[in-house]
Amino acid sequence: MKDFYPLSKTEEGIYVSCIKATDAYNLTNYLNLGSELDVEKFKNAVKSVFDAHPYLFTVLFTGDDGKIYKKIKIEEMEIPVVQEDELKITSLPFEMLNAHLYRLSLHLVNGEYWFVYDFHHVIFDGTSLKRFTADVMKAYAGETIEKESFDANLFAEKEQELLKTEKYAAAKN
Repeated sequence: MKDFYPLSKTEEGIYVSCIKATDAYNLTNYLNLGSELDVEKFKNAVKSVFDAHPYLFTVLFTGDDGKIYKKIKIEEMEIPVVQEDELKITSLPFEMLNAHLYRLSLHLVNGEYWFVYDFHHVIFDGTSLKRFTADVMKAYAGETIEKESFDANLFAEKEQELLKTEKYAAAKN
């Protein structure tokens, strides 16, 4: 793993759209996990999914050259348990630089657990949402989660290489 990576053109576009604080690119979701949830087992399942997909630990930062880059900054995850009378889901803008681009929480509402998860679109999309949800449930069921072999960092590097080719220059013209 390298120290940092370039943003892909798509990631750059999303980042620029979010310079002004907005939640327009948040992918907020929730799952009803019922009343019999083993909370620690569930938290460990989520952590195992992050371990298999370290790209979820992406942080954007400004390089010495003034450009925006990304790096994987693995942290000890906290998944707070919040007790509420009714499920309250809020979508707040993410701090785009020097902070992780996800939020996770468990909500205990009338005896039922709800998993609320919010990712920024610069690191997550609809396919990621389906994969993340499925992987969390597999991990909770005791299945091993397959580690990713190609992530958006490798894609961005490949894209940077292609942008320097004659084929790209010809297509651009």
